[in-house]
Amino acid sequence: MHQAELKPIFHDPEKAVDPRAALAALASHLPILTAPGLVFGTATPARLVGDGVTEMGYFSLGPEAAAFIDDVYAYGWVRDFDWMSWLHTLEGQYLLHDPAALEAANEERLARVLTVCMREAHWGSEALDYRFREGLLTRLMERARALLRSRN
Repeated sequence: MHQAELKPIFHDPEKAVDPRAALAALASHLPILTAPGLVFGTATPARLVGDGVTEMGYFSLGPEAAAFIDDVYAYGWVRDFDWMSWLHTLEGQYLLHDPAALEAANEERLARVLTVCMREAHWGSEALDYRFREGLLTRLMERARALLRSRN
């Protein structure tokens, strides 16, 4: 599938037109999301609040994580394709699970992986926290920074 076929969805048309700006936006989160002591998100367990009444547990993302998500969408990184099928392909599995896989990825592959991450987070933000803790989001931001530097 060619990159032109993967149209951005949920984007800000003014921001998504410049590929360098999209790379810069993604890379700009690297120092923030890798800062010591960063709390990407917080789990609040279920608790008994009254006579037979339980408050459901939930997971909430920190402001830095929310800003990352906002930029991923605004800059058109989330694309319109069959991400659930792609996730189970050899390419999808390789890019999502092999730490070295993203070192040569182009923008289309970064967009595919980011789309999977954002779509998984629709079922619960814990999924994005998992991708963060396993290092995938950091590798995506590092690759965006490398691609941006190679264009200067």
